[in-house]
Amino acid sequence: MTAPTTMTSNFKDELCAEFTGRVDALSLHLTDPGTDGSNDSPTAHAALTWTTPIDGVSYAVATFTELSGDFTHVGLWGQTDTTFRMGIPCPINFSTAADVAVMVVHEVNNGAFVAAVAPA
Repeated sequence: MTAPTTMTSNFKDELCAEFTGRVDALSLHLTDPGTDGSNDSPTAHAALTWTTPIDGVSYAVATFTELSGDFTHVGLWGQTDTTFRMGIPCPINFSTAADVAVMVVHEVNNGAFVAAVAPA
């Protein structure tokens, strides 16, 4: 049996900051965006500002005003260079317009990406 691999907190923070430094916008997608950002909705991309990583974890919140519709994924982009980075399943369903916040968490420990939706 192999012993688990460990990383220092500083190294996890450096890796996290490298990722979050390349992702500064969030999009809403009507279906799976694949590897190129396809199926982007007409909703404008929202800017992301990431927290300072702590032990390899950082998060950002995107807000949308008067959002309505059905979306299956969020997309992460490099806004300054418009490069699609990745899609994350995140069902969003609002039949009535609402202010919505989408939180994205990046954790270096296990490479998990989580997107959560809540009324703003």
